[in-house]
Amino acid sequence: MTPDHAIIPDQPTTMRELTSGEQLVIWTFRRWAGGGRQWPMVWREFHSRFQPAAGRAALAAFVRVFGVICGNASRTIRYHQPCCPCVSPDELLLSAIIGAAQQGDIENVRGYARDLVVEHAADELTHRVFDLSQAFADRSVMIPDRLSYARPVSTGPAERPLAATVH
Repeated sequence: MTPDHAIIPDQPTTMRELTSGEQLVIWTFRRWAGGGRQWPMVWREFHSRFQPAAGRAALAAFVRVFGVICGNASRTIRYHQPCCPCVSPDELLLSAIIGAAQQGDIENVRGYARDLVVEHAADELTHRVFDLSQAFADRSVMIPDRLSYARPVSTGPAERPLAATVH
């Protein structure tokens, strides 16, 4: 468990415990955070899953969400290596924010956004997440909000780097 988060009881700890939508979010985040050499793989996955036009729209929405987080993270965002079967609390949070948006739960989306980015960027992240959640929902990729009653709690000011692999 990372020191940035409270313990989240009864939450998934491995990828196989997640829905296919959650797996897609985390898989995409890991590869996008891994840098440019993995981006063609992400595009191929979105292309095959959504078809070209819808895949471009969904991936563009994801990139906008990722960009807000990268440019405004309030703390280190921890994630696992691309092929690791484990799931970090931050990865669950990234999935949950999209699930909350799909459920129309603006309060959880805003709360999750404030846990990920500095205050002045929370509204932009909220807006971008709603766009992404709709792009996924339009293609029947539904994501649950598993953290609704156990929201991670940020412990303080930003630290660098933006993201760090756990293992």
